[in-house]
Order: sequence, then C-alpha cells, then structure tokens
Amino acid sequence: MNITSILLFSLLFYPNEIFSLLEWRNVYIGKGRMPCCVIETKTKQSILVGTSSGDIIQVEDDLVKPLVSTRSAPIWSLQHLQNDDGFVFGDASGKLYVYREQRLISSSERLSGWVRAIAVDMNDNIYAVGCNIVTKFDRNLNALKEFDAGPSTAKEESWRRHDVTAISLCRNRLFCGLVDGSLREFDLDTGFMSYRMAKKKGSRIIAILRISNHRFLSVARDGGLMSFSTSSLQQHQFHSSVSDNTPLTAVTSVRNLCAFGTARGSLFFIEQDTLTSSFDDQEHDPFLSNTQKTAAISSLTAAQLDDGNLVFAATKSDGYLSVAIKQQEKEYSVIK
Repeated sequence: MNITSILLFSLLFYPNEIFSLLEWRNVYIGKGRMPCCVIETKTKQSILVGTSSGDIIQVEDDLVKPLVSTRSAPIWSLQHLQNDDGFVFGDASGKLYVYREQRLISSSERLSGWVRAIAVDMNDNIYAVGCNIVTKFDRNLNALKEFDAGPSTAKEESWRRHDVTAISLCRNRLFCGLVDGSLREFDLDTGFMSYRMAKKKGSRIIAILRISNHRFLSVARDGGLMSFSTSSLQQHQFHSSVSDNTPLTAVTSVRNLCAFGTARGSLFFIEQDTLTSSFDDQEHDPFLSNTQKTAAISSLTAAQLDDGNLVFAATKSDGYLSVAIKQQEKEYSVIK
C-alpha cells in the first residue's frame, strides 16, 4: 500500500501510555467539505457524512450507502439530536434540515447565510448560525428566537467583523466565537449579550468545546487556545514546534481528550486536564507527535460508545474518511 495514500494520524503518546496504529482500511467518500457526525448504537458506530452535492451518506465498517438527498447546496454542518437517532444539518444555501424516524423536515425560511455551525440542547432545541445571527428552533424547525452577535460599539464598528463561526451551549448560556477572533455570550432567557473578549483582527474561532460542566475551550485557526468559564479567561498558544505554524482546520473532544486537525493532515491529541491547569511563563509543549504531511483534515467528530471505547472520525480534503478507535485499556486501532 502506498504510504502517501494513507491518512497518517499524528498521535500524542504519554510517558506511560503509547497509542499504536494497528489496522488500516480505505474508505473513499468523495471530495468536498464534509462535516461528519458519529451516531453510536451499542458497540458499533455509524458515521454520517455530509457531501458537497447536498447528500448525507452513512458509513458502517467498509459499507458506504446514501441516506438522505436534498439535491441542494453543499452540506456545511451536521449534528446528532440528543433524544433519538435523528440528526440535524445545514447547507450553504442557508437551509436547515432535521432527519428523524426516516423523515426529512426542512426549515420554512432560509437563514441569513450558510449554516456555519449547529448546537443542540438537551430538549432537542436547535441553534443554527447564519452570518451574525444565531436562530433557535424547536425539534420541528419552528423558529423561536434570534440572537444577534452583530452590535458593536461605535469605536469598534470600523474594523469589527460579526460573522459567527462557532457556538456552544451551557445551561442558559450561548457562547459564540466570531470570525474576527472575539467571543460573545448570550443569556438564553433574556437574549442579553455580553462581550467575553474583544480581539482586534484576531484569528477566526473554529470551535468552542465544552470540556467540563462549566469550562469551555475556544480554539482559533492560528492555534490560539482560550480556556474560560463564567468567571475567568486564560489564553494559551500551541507551541510552534508542534503546530509548525500550520492552521488548525477542525477540532473535537470526547471524555478526557481533545483532538486538533491541521491543514497538513496532522492530528494532535491532548488531555483536557492539561488545558484547565495553569500555564507558567516558560515554554510549555504538551504534544509529542510525528507530524506526517497529508491532505488537510476537513472535519472531526468523536463519541464514546456504549462499551466505553472512544471513536474518532475525520474527513479529508482528498475525499477520504478515516476512523480511529481507542479501546478501553487497550491500544488505538485506526482504519481509513
């Protein structure tokens, strides 16, 4: 097998634990931006992938089959529902869809821009991003409320960019990461917005991960990390020897691990506890990895299966899907 045809995961290994690459398989699913979503059942994972042709495909082991076809714009975001095996996805035309009980429901109106990000709360209320507006829908896609991240002070308006690129939920709070690197916080009950951080011409925030009950991690494309809670904000940065100044393209987390994908195809793992501890003034490099250079990672997702194993899935810009399974108390096995 040609080594260049394989997605090479750059795995973090700790002093007392080595994650080995065991098994390789190829799953070609087509080129284009493809967000992926893991739907887990028992000890078997079913991975959903949105394609550039507006379709949702389902991947189980080596089997790839079409599941939903909208015959519309490229799929831009994808998220599973909390209370059943359904899922919600949005496309580049601003349309939002829910698939549940083998039935497809579409939003009655288009959002103000392509659906960059989606979040789902415990009641299956859906929060979808379109430009600077986050719209709250019920599980049947009836619009309930809008949150506008656009307002800025007159002093900032000349340079501020308002598009929301990442969102996350915590109880009655909605956190938004913007394309200019700033953070906004909304009270879900009152709609009141506060500035968590205003960063002049910062790097685009690509994800906001919830890493504990009250702590979040904001991840910027340039590798900037901001760990924050309701009362504090800490700023960290990937060590240059690790990220190699390569833009981050995708992020995910599950249980005690965060995974970061890059434009060069590398995938870094880091324990969440490392991100919540204080960094000193000295250089801090939490990564030990082999940075193989392959096609860019387009999207990442992760889930914990019922048997305790962790599954990571990544789509690549060259059209391949890769899956890494971390077995409980065992080594990693990796398929592509």
